[in-house]
Amino acid sequence: MKEEWIYDIDMLSFETACSIIFPLSDRVEVLEPIELRDYILTKTKKILNLYNYK
Repeated sequence: MKEEWIYDIDMLSFETACSIIFPLSDRVEVLEPIELRDYILTKTKKILNLYNYK
């Protein structure tokens, strides 16, 4: 059985949230806020493009 946890984390600012959450992005799914989720997706796509990942 797969365990799932939902954490509600209070971040001081968008920039702080990005710098804390991005290093964890291979282990967590960001649900909200949508701006943080979009940041993670955009940065991940840029990294994949750097390595010509298709």
